[in-house]
Amino acid sequence: MKVYRFIKLLKFILPCFIVLSLHGQTNEFLLKQADGFFQNRQFIKAVVLYQQLQRINPKDESLKLKRAIAEYETNNLDTAGRLAMDLLKSNVEKARLAEYLYGKILMSKGKYTEAAAHFKQSLLHTPDTHELHDKLIDEIKRCGSGEILLFQPSQVLVESAGPEVNTVWDEMNPVPSINSESRIYFNSNRESVGAPGNTGDGFELPFDMYASNLTNGEWSDIGPLNNELNTKEHELLVDFSERGQVVYYKRGNRLADLKMITDTFSQNGDKRIGAFDHPYVMPQDEVIFFTDSIVLISSNRPGGYGNFDLYYSIRQKDTWTIPVNLGKSINTPYDEISPYLAFDGRTLVFSSNNTRSMGGFDFFTTYFNDRTKLWSAPANLGAPLNSSEDEKHFRITKSRLSALFDSNRKSGEGGYDIYFAYFNQAWVPQVERSRPVFFGLVRQDTSTNLVNSGNGPQNSNSKISLTVPTVFYVSDDQFELPSMTKQLDEVVRSLQVNQNVNVIVEVFSDKTVQSTGQNLLFSIKRAEIIKEYFINHGVKPFQVIIKAYGSNFPLAIEKLNDKPNPAGQSLNRRIEFTYYMSEPGFDKKFEIHKVDVPVNALIKSGELDQFRSKEKNLNYKTLIISASNPANLEPYISDSSSTFFIEKNNINGKYELMSDAQTDYSMANKTRKAWVAKGFDDAVVVAYIDNARIMQNVISKWTDIYPDLINYIYRSE
Repeated sequence: MKVYRFIKLLKFILPCFIVLSLHGQTNEFLLKQADGFFQNRQFIKAVVLYQQLQRINPKDESLKLKRAIAEYETNNLDTAGRLAMDLLKSNVEKARLAEYLYGKILMSKGKYTEAAAHFKQSLLHTPDTHELHDKLIDEIKRCGSGEILLFQPSQVLVESAGPEVNTVWDEMNPVPSINSESRIYFNSNRESVGAPGNTGDGFELPFDMYASNLTNGEWSDIGPLNNELNTKEHELLVDFSERGQVVYYKRGNRLADLKMITDTFSQNGDKRIGAFDHPYVMPQDEVIFFTDSIVLISSNRPGGYGNFDLYYSIRQKDTWTIPVNLGKSINTPYDEISPYLAFDGRTLVFSSNNTRSMGGFDFFTTYFNDRTKLWSAPANLGAPLNSSEDEKHFRITKSRLSALFDSNRKSGEGGYDIYFAYFNQAWVPQVERSRPVFFGLVRQDTSTNLVNSGNGPQNSNSKISLTVPTVFYVSDDQFELPSMTKQLDEVVRSLQVNQNVNVIVEVFSDKTVQSTGQNLLFSIKRAEIIKEYFINHGVKPFQVIIKAYGSNFPLAIEKLNDKPNPAGQSLNRRIEFTYYMSEPGFDKKFEIHKVDVPVNALIKSGELDQFRSKEKNLNYKTLIISASNPANLEPYISDSSSTFFIEKNNINGKYELMSDAQTDYSMANKTRKAWVAKGFDDAVVVAYIDNARIMQNVISKWTDIYPDLINYIYRSE
């Protein structure tokens, strides 16, 4: 088993500082011990020795840097931060590492904007060829994700398994008992009390398999999973068979070279222990059982999309099939590990350290659609399940109301700890089996004909009929449910078949979050999820424009007689789609049906209709300011204003803060000048047809229909 960590500073530091000279009083033996513990990741022992050594020579910067890292790894964030700040004026190499470390500390405290600033500062002094360069860029991107995900509403409560289960060492891969809600199993490399540790080169604290019982409301009574299984080598629990009669675990001298073993617990003389008979499983692979004959595998074998990818394999007639990669909609150039497939055989939760995480490995979820044979775009499960550190080994418990996982988040006891996640209702994908029970068994239907997009035969003279849906949502979790993906798939088919058709995705929300800025940020994030879903299902990126309106321009009133109006809130939480053609004339080939949403006159708001009326035909909007991160737009959004929306530019990837429409260029130009007078020097007028921006390369084709565009083209004052 490979132990993953988000911070991998050791490979940058140890080669530089293996030899350390203490001026004045020296203690080479103490230093050798400290460095040995440090290199073997026994930080709890290393930090005590570094504290002693630093008292001998408080000005030694190399020693201070290693102590700062050890303090960070033992969750002493304030001390680590103080030491890192002291090093920011050191030589370039130490300063860039100190900036990086301080950024990690700020991420651990949820201060993502400040963390990004330190990563950027470190990046300024880091050559492109330096190993830290790409890592810093990734961390800056994760800070952008974390800034948004940290404040999304959640229906999950996370609690530690408690001080008897969790120690300053690593507790990992929790497995709930098949038979009892009051028993769990896990792996740990905890040391016995008073153990001296080991500073030898390449030493690894041995992992053993443990069990814990829930007694008087506390997880305690810690003991071995089985007295006969733990040895002086590593033993790592993998899983149990469906009925609990077989335990699967790994054993070996090195974590990188473990062999998978089965044990039947038989007491009648039959064969008990044997090697796992899967010929394609390699020592570094992570194996998770869905059933006794279906496994999910995380592996860095050749032929994948990056480092560790997710695969599945099926046992057929006593032979395991070659592992099948789950595809690029799930696997990335980063690591995908710890797959967990829910009872429905379609809902997958896994960990990934891609740049959409809040830092390190985060939990993502995706759903397999039987009809399209495709996975939905993986969605980050957000805080508090995820943190700035690593989250791995998600498993739902027997009750379906909670889940187990492990994390090395800095609020824990130290190293990796075991946590429980509690849901406010039973986890739906865990309720019942689907048919077939596993996504890999779904028949690959090659008879699907996409040419007519389900609308019957077409001839050259008939118009292609397109229906535009409006999708309502309750929470972000619903973005991954079949009820929504079914509607999204209808849009996908239209875009796949008709390359001249484009779609605008507009996301609205209610005012549950009172901040206009926050509502806009959440909305653009939801719009990006929809666009990513489309792209992962074969739609070209340029065919999709995304916009976020937040709680601006509501369809319905959310308060009646100063009391909340749930019906109005529900109507305002919606996603609207609009098909448009890039050039004039294409629209004659299509018949577009827009289904109006019925709204009771007593609760209907006129704001949306008023906004839409300005958007008909040619109109102009003012681009006030743009940013590479949507969170950077929030300071410019007034909570008292209801005129803003955010649009993402497909050409430069920037998020643009836009004002609502003007009907002719002269009026729009006056608005632009007003924004310039307020200090927005880069404000510019942008031309639209209905709610679609006119691309510069075709703008002249529209002048015959809309002569006012000539004023826009020549920027007439």
